[in-house]
Amino acid sequence: MKTKLFLILTAAFCLSSATGVFSQTVDGALKTAALASRRTINDKDNYVDAAFSFEKGVNGESGEKIARNDWDILFFSNRSSNLSVAKDYFTVTMVVDDCSRIKDLGKLEWTDNFEIPELPAYEKPTREAYVEAAAGHIYLVHTKDRDSDLYALFRVEELKSGESATISWKVLSDK
Repeated sequence: MKTKLFLILTAAFCLSSATGVFSQTVDGALKTAALASRRTINDKDNYVDAAFSFEKGVNGESGEKIARNDWDILFFSNRSSNLSVAKDYFTVTMVVDDCSRIKDLGKLEWTDNFEIPELPAYEKPTREAYVEAAAGHIYLVHTKDRDSDLYALFRVEELKSGESATISWKVLSDK
C-alpha cells in the first residue's frame, strides 16, 4: 500500500492539470479551500464552514447540498477558560459509522520527497484522536464511512489560530 500511494502521488505531480470538477480523480492540480474554525456566531453554528469533503471538493453552505453532511475533516480550536485560543485541531471522526484516520506527516512542502505511510481505516467505527493543526504541515487522511473510502493529502498553507485554516489538497485514490 505504501508503494502504491507513493507511485500514485508521484504520477499525480507529473501529470498536467485537468479541468472540471475535482471529485474522486487523481490529477496534478492542487486545490485550495478555506476552513473557518468551528464556533457559534450570532447563535448559529458554522459547522459547514469548518468541515470539508475531499470526495466532493466542497465546504460551506454552497457545498452542503453536494456533500449532504458527508464531511471528511473538521477544523476547530480549543479555548481556555478565559476564551483565549489554546490550540487548533483537525478531526476526521464525523459520523457514527466513521472508520477514518488522519496522520500528521510533518512540516513539508509539496515538492519535498516524502514517503506516504500506510494508514488503514479502522475495522469498526472508532473515534480517531485529534491532530494539532500546524502551518506548513502535510496530513494524510484515509476517510472511510458507509459513503466513501479514499485517501487524500492536505497541507496547511495558512493558519490564523482560532479563526481559519487555508489548505491545499488532493485526492490520492478512491477504492
